[in-house]
Amino acid sequence: MTQTEATIAPAEPKRSILSDLDRLTQIAEIETSRTVTLPINGVKGREGVALVVQVGTVENDRLTKMRVKAAGGKKDGDMNVAYWHSLILATYTEQIVIEGKPLLDDEGDPITFTTKAFQDALDVETAAEAAKRFISLDGKIIGLGVKLLAEAGFGDDDIEAVENPTNG
Repeated sequence: MTQTEATIAPAEPKRSILSDLDRLTQIAEIETSRTVTLPINGVKGREGVALVVQVGTVENDRLTKMRVKAAGGKKDGDMNVAYWHSLILATYTEQIVIEGKPLLDDEGDPITFTTKAFQDALDVETAAEAAKRFISLDGKIIGLGVKLLAEAGFGDDDIEAVENPTNG
């Protein structure tokens, strides 16, 4: 083999641009919605209890609106972080389970923080208050909210940017 033959690489097969675009389009159409189970560990009386949450529908715009609500309606105001995470958990919890068994209301629907009968039983008026009252510990509420956000693809910097919009 001559030196010229050794330096010539075989030609790559031509790829169809259309087929690559088709592949990317197919990938983009894959449903990313999924649920994750978040155990409520470390809270007395909540052993075996978990929240089944929807993480594929978490959107930054909605989180920002919740942040404003947790800041008393002020876009750049100080936010109650535990309340913000209560709003997140209340919004995205699809069911509450004990030992893996979904809890259902009298109509057979999953019990969530938005279930009016559950709110009434806890003597609260909103889903966020139900999440706070049921989970009980602010640290656990924040921890579960952070786990939910991480499962939804938000990193620490993303969470910090929403929690403290005037930093940076």
